[in-house]
Amino acid sequence: MTPPRLTGWLLALPGLIFVAVFLVLPLARTLSEGGVNLSVWADPYFQGRLWWTLAQAGVTTLAALLVGVPLAFLLSRFEVRGKALFLRLLLLPFVTPTLVAVLGLSALLGPQGWVTKLTGVDLSDTPVLLLLGNLFFNLPVMVRLGYAGFARVPVNAVGAARSLGASAWRAALGVALPLALPGVLAGAVLVFLYSALSFGLPLALGGERYGTLEVEIYTLTALQLRLSEASALIVGQLLLTLVATAAYVRLSSGGVGVAAGGLPGARGGAQAALLGLGALVMLVCFAPLLAVVVRGVLGSGGPTLAYWQAVLADPDTPLLAWNTVRFGLLALLGAGLLGGLYALGAWRAQSRVLDLISLLPLMVSPVSLAVGYLLAFPALAATLPMLIAAYTLLALPLV
Repeated sequence: MTPPRLTGWLLALPGLIFVAVFLVLPLARTLSEGGVNLSVWADPYFQGRLWWTLAQAGVTTLAALLVGVPLAFLLSRFEVRGKALFLRLLLLPFVTPTLVAVLGLSALLGPQGWVTKLTGVDLSDTPVLLLLGNLFFNLPVMVRLGYAGFARVPVNAVGAARSLGASAWRAALGVALPLALPGVLAGAVLVFLYSALSFGLPLALGGERYGTLEVEIYTLTALQLRLSEASALIVGQLLLTLVATAAYVRLSSGGVGVAAGGLPGARGGAQAALLGLGALVMLVCFAPLLAVVVRGVLGSGGPTLAYWQAVLADPDTPLLAWNTVRFGLLALLGAGLLGGLYALGAWRAQSRVLDLISLLPLMVSPVSLAVGYLLAFPALAATLPMLIAAYTLLALPLV
């Protein structure tokens, strides 16, 4: 009889081979092409990019903790009408294309944005837009993972503290938070990782002044062909994300108690806090999406369908729609098959190494991978198989 650990590794083997071919090999090709010029880290300019990358990710994480953790706790302790729908809707910002978020934030807070015109305050030359973009994508991650952590805390543990004279907030901070801490910290690590490795948002909203390491890697590789300097930045970024991802794998395995049930309704201060925090999360996570929808039907003279009519009349629209659907379905098929086998194997093997490997696509710069694909597989450039392989790789950790 085959040992469970060996069976697990055999089930994960197709996924491991896929990651080796389409992640490790291209990345190694990028790093070996021009060598790794580590002296780049002595340059104050690149040091500044590193510190800004860490700072904006840290501020985003702190804001997500301050808003997301109290809301997650309250949602886990009280019965709230529409809670299940709210938690499901929070998936929407996470899967929204970056360009849609950029368009929505620009429509609200850009130089010609509606909020900018109303208040006269232009935030386009500040890091505020970038930080709000980070929160748009990552605040839902914090709320959902925090809620999962608090939901595993037994209700009677908090009730026992209250019966011994602890106030509601003291019971929350002294009993519930320590028990839910692994899930909360795992969420914080993911928010930090996603914010630090973001490319589209800092490129579009940060500009030259607030570009991150990922933007700098793109500039050095795609625009200036300075691969040795870019490789040094990639290595530094990999070390940073490896530590953070290892912490996430360790924390995400924690958990106590069972899911809460028979929850009371929120009253008084708890109800007010739920409404206030929930409204803030809705504003940050859904106002940009609503702005995109409104902009699509609102012209200078009022409501209009002219934009939609132009899109439908464009002869390229059917091809674009077909490409979107088939790329998504093919990536779903690949990631579902490889990721499903891998997940079953990781569960059978109970291996943190497999858990860590599964998250590697989140740790690597997409820009450096794209350059690696061109260097390692030149014959497959601009082909459907290469595109689907890249999409599948990005979806693999989610599966």
